[in-house]
Amino acid sequence: MRIDKADAESRDAQLVLQTLAGDTNAFSELYNQHKNSLIDYVFKKIGKREDAEDIAQDAFIKALAHLGKLRDPKKFYRWLRRIAYQLIVDKYREKSKHIEFISLSDVSDD
Repeated sequence: MRIDKADAESRDAQLVLQTLAGDTNAFSELYNQHKNSLIDYVFKKIGKREDAEDIAQDAFIKALAHLGKLRDPKKFYRWLRRIAYQLIVDKYREKSKHIEFISLSDVSDD
């Protein structure tokens, strides 16, 4: 059975509002509903399944911590993907700081 986008967004909005009202089970439902698609989204961006799972998990944690800042609860998944994308950017920005560059003049022909 296919759920149309408007129904899914309405369901997300309901779960967001329930979470904000203190219902922890509502956020668990959001997690279960979007976990696999978020991992797939991140995996397509970075190509590493384990890292994708970690980033998705971090995105959910960050989303829960900042859920009150979400302006349109119907856009929860889109907002969650933006959080995940920013975590990807941050992760790879941090990795690039640790890359050591060497001068070609320091490399011998041997």
